[in-house]
Amino acid sequence: MLRISFVLGMTAWLSTVAPALSSELVPLGCILTPECWSSSSGARPESATEAGLILTEPDALGAPVATETVASTEATGHSEDERQALLGRARTFANAVAKAAPFRKQLNALERAERNEFPGVIGPWPEAFNERFKEYVKFPRTKACAADVTALAAISSIWGEVASLAGGFAGSEADRQALAIAVYQLYLTDCFERVETAPDYLDRLVLLGSFHEPSRFMPFCAGFLLKDNVMVTARHCVVPIGEAELFLGYYGPDERAKQIHVTKPVPLTRAMLLSDPRKLYSIQILPAGGVDYNPNIPEVDTLALVLKGLEEGREMYPLVAEPQQWMNLEMTGVHDVLIDLSVVDAWEDMTMLADRTASCTVFYVSPPCLFHSCQTRFGLSGTPLLARTSDGIALIGIHAGSVGAERPACDFKRKYSFPNYGLALGAVLAVGGEQ
Repeated sequence: MLRISFVLGMTAWLSTVAPALSSELVPLGCILTPECWSSSSGARPESATEAGLILTEPDALGAPVATETVASTEATGHSEDERQALLGRARTFANAVAKAAPFRKQLNALERAERNEFPGVIGPWPEAFNERFKEYVKFPRTKACAADVTALAAISSIWGEVASLAGGFAGSEADRQALAIAVYQLYLTDCFERVETAPDYLDRLVLLGSFHEPSRFMPFCAGFLLKDNVMVTARHCVVPIGEAELFLGYYGPDERAKQIHVTKPVPLTRAMLLSDPRKLYSIQILPAGGVDYNPNIPEVDTLALVLKGLEEGREMYPLVAEPQQWMNLEMTGVHDVLIDLSVVDAWEDMTMLADRTASCTVFYVSPPCLFHSCQTRFGLSGTPLLARTSDGIALIGIHAGSVGAERPACDFKRKYSFPNYGLALGAVLAVGGEQ
């Protein structure tokens, strides 16, 4: 019998291989903020503007995150021996906490409760997907990935109960943060594939970030060139975090009529084409009059931006008009805390990671939302969700973030098993036009 569990997307395995787990993964930007530890529910897009990223000073890291990028590794201040020692302790901790009886008991209880709620909504797995998934869970990397996510959930929610498993850590807040960052590095290694060959859609992938003089670029969102010089991304990527926090603090989580009107991006925001990272573009919101944003309405978290100065001539990218449940997806993005533009000449110089596993799929469709089980990480808001169809790769939508049970998207009240959602562009364009 196949036992199902999902961890930030779906990292699951047969019950005969490992204990069942269900959890949320907290983005790196949240891991490094005090607010991260106060609550694990509510809307939580994986972008710098919404997660409260505090990495403007690279020394705050205290541990490596993206080892392949020069700018990131030089910013950590750790020697290679120190880095390896920390990662080794993180691996030991992840393996230990995945087997911890108290934690497993809590997660099993949550999983049992959810299994009673979801079967009538999700429906049975088709045999084709079931066979692919059976092969996926056989990989040792799948088990390691699930252990990493379990460890991050434990660090976030029950640190006091599992600190003794950390081996050499005193259990302080500083220990918790250092261990969380190291386990996050393992997560990136175990749960994602390093992109070694340029994908066909490389020239459509865009990073949104803050440009810091003289040559620093810190990505906090992503996007995709849909046509000509127009990209699609998540709307919250252009909203200052202070504005969203003030809105929620003043109106609360139930206000859906009031709006934040945005006419221009966050100051110093620039766009970078991954196919040519040596040039940054200023951006303009479409339509010219601006857009409205309400953090309580995730169903409209899409946006069109023009890359000013970028040549036109790109045809409309193939678009899936109506997403279907169980479609195979892939997510490809960049994970870099800080990009040093003086040493980055091509996409190979950056850390491009992808989830192309059998577990990366559409689990539920409720237009315009699609709930997916792909692994996600900091900075992927606005990242394209790409479907593998019989005719090749096609755009299905954009990743928007994750929502809590108290503030669901498209009336889908997930709790632990379905933290990720995207917006289907076919449904969005059918309502609003291409602009």
